[in-house]
Amino acid sequence: MEKRRDLLLKDESNDPTKPTRKLADPTVCPECGATYHSGRWTWRTGPAEAPRSLCSACQRIKDDYAAGFVTVRGGFASEHRDEILNLIRNTEDREKEDHPIKRIMDIVEVEGGLDLRTTEVHLAQTIGKALHKAFKGNLELSYDEDIVRVAWERE
Repeated sequence: MEKRRDLLLKDESNDPTKPTRKLADPTVCPECGATYHSGRWTWRTGPAEAPRSLCSACQRIKDDYAAGFVTVRGGFASEHRDEILNLIRNTEDREKEDHPIKRIMDIVEVEGGLDLRTTEVHLAQTIGKALHKAFKGNLELSYDEDIVRVAWERE
């Protein structure tokens, strides 16, 4: 008998920041003040009596458990460091405005470029695509379970 490939599979995520239970609506993050409402985190102000629970971004930061890794390399990156950092920060600000869980955890200057970690995979992808759109170069995306690695380079 042939195995069916059209069945929905249960999410087998190994992400320790995923809630193990459904959050009450609303729930407020005690760290950043984001409010869980209608199935997602927002910047709405929650009621003072709302239950408290860390949002996934604050939980990732607390656990030092990044979801996205971006490497920026090459001579162009070294020569245009400030422009690249501005683009990265502006991209984060734009994304974070509607999605509180999309944050940069840290940016580390390394020889020949930058390394940064994000709390969410889509932010890492968006940053990589923004670098590629603005400055061309080579962009590589690699996915592994709940993590994305983005490498952008231009000599």
